Amino acid sequence: MSTIFMFSRDAPKRRSKSPNRTENSQPANYRQPLEKARLATQRSPPSQPHGGSPSNPNSPPSEVLHGSGPRAASLSGNRAISHHLRTTANSTTVKFSVMRPMPFTLRRPLLLLRGTLLDRDEPDLAHLRSLKSPERFGWAILPHVARSFAASIITLPRSQAETALVGYLYCRMLDTFEDMVLDYAQRIRALQWFATRFSTGDLATAPPRVEISAADPRQQVHRLLVERHELVDRLYIRLSKSDRAEVAALVTAMASSMQRWAETFLRQGGVLQTEQQLAQYCDDVIGEPARFSMALVLRKPPSAAHLRGTAEISELVQLANVTRDIEHDLRRGIGYHPSLLPYLGTAPLDTEAREQVRRVREELLIRALECVPAFSRLLDHLNLPTFSAARGSAVLLLLFTDRYYRACATKAGHEPWRGANSTVTLVLSSLLSILSRRWTRWSVRRIEGRSLEAAHAIERTRWEDRPS
Repeated sequence: MSTIFMFSRDAPKRRSKSPNRTENSQPANYRQPLEKARLATQRSPPSQPHGGSPSNPNSPPSEVLHGSGPRAASLSGNRAISHHLRTTANSTTVKFSVMRPMPFTLRRPLLLLRGTLLDRDEPDLAHLRSLKSPERFGWAILPHVARSFAASIITLPRSQAETALVGYLYCRMLDTFEDMVLDYAQRIRALQWFATRFSTGDLATAPPRVEISAADPRQQVHRLLVERHELVDRLYIRLSKSDRAEVAALVTAMASSMQRWAETFLRQGGVLQTEQQLAQYCDDVIGEPARFSMALVLRKPPSAAHLRGTAEISELVQLANVTRDIEHDLRRGIGYHPSLLPYLGTAPLDTEAREQVRRVREELLIRALECVPAFSRLLDHLNLPTFSAARGSAVLLLLFTDRYYRACATKAGHEPWRGANSTVTLVLSSLLSILSRRWTRWSVRRIEGRSLEAAHAIERTRWEDRPS
């Protein structure tokens, strides 16, 4: 199943009576995001009236908000959405001066619980489509597209969590273009379009016509996120000026990296040829979001030690994605190991192909496990305070990653090492890490020891099984 991603003048329009009404509008602080949006654009207003809906003459026309039509070039995305927020706030001040949304501190456990219980294989697409509030949509779709990252983002302090949410959802949109736009030329156009929105500051730049392939409900969630990117845009313009700059730098850098690697795969017949290429690919794909997250935590440029640790942890995390999706990537003509070249474009069904996939998964598993010690080194360099939500978020990411690699070992034909599998247990362990450095050190070192022991055991088995 596929769709054409393109806004047109025939796209469904918002209800004219209240075009921008949201469930969680906050009039008490609506002036702040408007001021941020004005600072982001620094452009003069259009010289002629643009016209609104019959019942609300101040609302911008549907073509402007959706990035198409003759007026799209005359009004930037930030300005259009700023206007959008202004009319929303004016229309809902009375209602929300009485009732305020639940504070994020109280919402956090509910978000964690919902992420634990939801069924990612059968997402409620109708519910996600029905959400009009940017906040509700963002937090609702996050666990569907983020896997283990969702809980780590939710456990961050509120301001950092909101910025990380926006940055991560934008990265997932780029991933959707990379993985689900099968035509190379369309993929490059989509990545360039998305980066241009941030390099120019014009979020309403009309998207190109690209076909997004979505074969199952999980992929349809990713496509829905792209289709409703304007809701994430509205969250983006509410961030502080410095956080918007960080998000914009993340998006443009990641889009550039994806274009470069798309060209590399095309030039090399669909595979990465060396270990150095794989390491650089992991650093580009996950390293950018990791450095972005570190900047949120530190509020200063990372040191050389921080960057080295981030590169190793990026390899650990991205190899989880690579080893999980080997078969899927082969079907779409991509392989992250040179020995997979003969099997590109096919499903590895015969005995020889399955065994080769198993060997590659085994080799990459060992490589990933040897990166685990970088985690404790980076935590030591960060020197986080005694009570730190960021530390708990980092530990939770490691716990989820460790759980995945134990399952990966089973898939590669090896016995998994000991560790908790319950999501509730993992979350509780990370909460203890927020409160205690000692608990954090003990938990991380235990995972490191088991991971390295498993890597050595799997390596010995590989040598013993080799034909003499």
